[in-house]
Amino acid sequence: MNKFYFLLLPLILLIVAAQAQTTVYYENFNVGMTGVMSNVVSGKATWETADDAASSTLAMSSKGRYIRTVNSVAGTKTLILMNAISTKGLSSAFITWQEFRSPRKKNFDLTEAVRAYYSTDGGTTRQLFFTTSSTVNNLWGHVNSGTPIRLPQAALGSSNLRIEIEINFSKDNGDKDPYYAIDDVSITGELIEGYSTFSWADRPLDENPFLVSGPTSTNPYTVDGVAMRWSASMGSNVSFEAAKVDDKTHKAGKRTFTLIQNGATPTVGSIINLNLSKPVSDLSFTLFDVDVATNQFKDKINVVGYNKGVPVQLEKSKVKTTSYNQFTEGTPGIISGITASDNTSGEGDVAITFSQPVDRVMIEYLNDSQNRSNNGRQGIGIHNLSWRNEQPIQVLPVELASFKAQLLNSQSKLTWVTAMEKDNDKFIVERSLDGKVYRKIGEVKGRGNSSVTTTYGYTDTNPAAGINYYRLQQVDYSGKTSYSSVVTVDLSARATLVAQPVLYPTVASSEVSINLAGLGANVQIRILDATGKTIREMTASTAQEVVVPVHELKGGAYFVSVTDGERRETLRFVKR
Repeated sequence: MNKFYFLLLPLILLIVAAQAQTTVYYENFNVGMTGVMSNVVSGKATWETADDAASSTLAMSSKGRYIRTVNSVAGTKTLILMNAISTKGLSSAFITWQEFRSPRKKNFDLTEAVRAYYSTDGGTTRQLFFTTSSTVNNLWGHVNSGTPIRLPQAALGSSNLRIEIEINFSKDNGDKDPYYAIDDVSITGELIEGYSTFSWADRPLDENPFLVSGPTSTNPYTVDGVAMRWSASMGSNVSFEAAKVDDKTHKAGKRTFTLIQNGATPTVGSIINLNLSKPVSDLSFTLFDVDVATNQFKDKINVVGYNKGVPVQLEKSKVKTTSYNQFTEGTPGIISGITASDNTSGEGDVAITFSQPVDRVMIEYLNDSQNRSNNGRQGIGIHNLSWRNEQPIQVLPVELASFKAQLLNSQSKLTWVTAMEKDNDKFIVERSLDGKVYRKIGEVKGRGNSSVTTTYGYTDTNPAAGINYYRLQQVDYSGKTSYSSVVTVDLSARATLVAQPVLYPTVASSEVSINLAGLGANVQIRILDATGKTIREMTASTAQEVVVPVHELKGGAYFVSVTDGERRETLRFVKR
């Protein structure tokens, strides 16, 4: 038994930055109000783009143009992000943006509150999910002090999410031009299926991927059944000085695929190809050091994906740039381009995510310097790659119906329930104080083989102050192990985890039971097929448990979305 399966989606309480994230939406307003709109008051739009001296100076920002409120319009000013934002297939999503407050003259600081709303029905109804205020004026900063703002669960599973950011103030007599400005809006998400990740840290230094995992390699890089093959072609008089795994050229201590070339021009360079053995969704990677060296080079990189030979264009909302590079969105069949714009710092990184499945990525690397007599050496790095893990849902030997933790009498009470077991020897209980390093604190004997519900428990009688992280290591008779997801207990806050809905069994032929713990009354239940199409809807008036017949469904994987209007959870099962 080498897999450990949860019916319950884990509660995500770890630091966001430590988790793999996919880019859901990004906008830096450098090409105007594309994909956004503002409300209109007295026939005037309440937001406009600007590019004056107040541009952001924050590290890793796009700087340049931003969007701000129109001073001549009084009252509520609403900025609407509505560029077909999809949160389907996400277990969580977070939003960030940069903000600037231009102060008043008469009444000093602009301190009015900013509110953020979401809508999943085209703006007919909206829900408030974040409010902030500040007395910091004349200085760009990160909203919420840089901590990503979690979108409510009810905002997930939507193919047409809208985000509205608004502020309400009027210009007083004697004021100069107070305004509220926004830049670099970013929404990232965690995939329900999780990620398949290829990390260069797993490869030896100085290895040449073109040789080790090339078109004719008998042992190419492979992750979760997807083989990766790298190849390159060089234009006339262009050569690679280096093509290797390296941890010094771009980011100290961070291994990446380093490419250093000589002799490239604005029209002749190198072409790097990544071929995948099958199409993958949400393919993401970062290009390091897309930059400029005066009289030496100006990096110009053309990127396009393919799916069975059909071009897949990069979209502006899926490419994160800084002021040190610019992205030009291509038209169908035409390459999308990334070009460096200046050389005043080392912020030339570009994060790329494809919005459609791809089985090949082509990166054309050129030198756009106008100094034709000096085609100097130039280098970029291709960092780790990740994509949506779409491994088929299988019938697994252990089904864990729940894993919970709560604080009772200054002790951590852990309980977990299995729906079935096969060759289950034991559970090892582990604890961490930082969510990274875990140590064994106890052991619970497994039932071995069972087809009935079994409840287990363990008490940590001496939890540490602050947040305690817990996980289970399951061990089978052969010694194979696997780990559960993580639950937490906050001793300082005397907090308990919110109850979670549970679906069982995960493999069903006639019916599934859904425990609606943690949800209120009038729960809306939707069953969706593997493509996301809703095939059945129902309402439950109880917050206890409902039984849903599934005997008429075709065999395959299905998702179940449950929401009470405030929380939304996604569960899944396989129809046998």
